Amino acid sequence: MNRSLTTPRELEALLSSLDGIGPKRLTSCPGWTSHHLAAHIAGNYEEVLAHVQAFADHRPLERTRTWEEREQPLRELELTTLLTRIDELATATTRIERACSMDSLTLNSLGRSERFASRVF
Repeated sequence: MNRSLTTPRELEALLSSLDGIGPKRLTSCPGWTSHHLAAHIAGNYEEVLAHVQAFADHRPLERTRTWEEREQPLRELELTTLLTRIDELATATTRIERACSMDSLTLNSLGRSERFASRVF
């Protein structure tokens, strides 16, 4: 599977691994297949992109969708479609970050964007 030039190596390795094992392989997450895991990751990337886009647009994010809201529609997609979607979302996020020079953007552990001002000492 060809990935974009902006895909980080760690993500490239993950996507290649998921692609290689197919959609029905069980994971270390009890009851989750590789397809479930890909849907979960795609949903996370959608939310991260929404946060980064809102930050770049200087507007507040209205709300973060629940796991059920974001993952259920994604679980209906084919694995290869999910993997392509993850790559596209990661690329879109990277492009926005670069275009806005978002050096001060950090995503906290919940995926919410926080802005830290640079200080000169």
